[in-house]
Amino acid sequence: MGRDIQPLNVAGAALLMQVLFMVIVAATSYMYRSAPPATAFPRHDHVSAAARRLLWILSVALASIAAILVSDQFSAVWEPLFDGATIDTVSMAWSLNTMFVLDLLLIGYLVKGSGGSQRSPFSAALFTIPSLGIFLRTPPASFMSYAAISGAIYVLMLFGGGDEVAMDDLLRTQQAHMGKRAAAFMTIACLMLAMLTGYITRPIPVRGLDGSAKLLARPPSR
Repeated sequence: MGRDIQPLNVAGAALLMQVLFMVIVAATSYMYRSAPPATAFPRHDHVSAAARRLLWILSVALASIAAILVSDQFSAVWEPLFDGATIDTVSMAWSLNTMFVLDLLLIGYLVKGSGGSQRSPFSAALFTIPSLGIFLRTPPASFMSYAAISGAIYVLMLFGGGDEVAMDDLLRTQQAHMGKRAAAFMTIACLMLAMLTGYITRPIPVRGLDGSAKLLARPPSR
């Protein structure tokens, strides 16, 4: 018999998944760092672009994790340390919605700044966020909303998104190579994260489907 899932378990899982997701995004951003500057790009342009991405990632990571920590469910972990002092908290539903909206805004910004949906290495994250909503037991209206927003961002950045920057052929080739590596990492990492959530939430096996027993027994012949 498995244990019942408690609200605190959801809060802890949300914190863990958000940390893993932010690590994946930060690693992808590092792999997609700008190519060595050429005549078309002053060096400070490359530094500022990487710094802006890092600032967005850190800001969203801190804000979303803080939203989980101050939820009414997670407060059970740290509230006893304040010896009964009354501390205002927010609902876990509000915390999860805030976390996922911030994640979608972050990914939308990163997709726009890295070539749009077709070329951006961050596009795979758009299809991972709704599945994380399912894993964290958000209501159907919530994770369907995440999916709708993800689809809207993908379509918008596919046809009208992407910051186009003039560059010479050598720099374009270098950046395209980095983009492919970053996209491969992001896609595989998001796939592994989705598989992890699927493994954790897998249903109880049905006897007989693995060949260990027969689901249906024939009635004895007469």
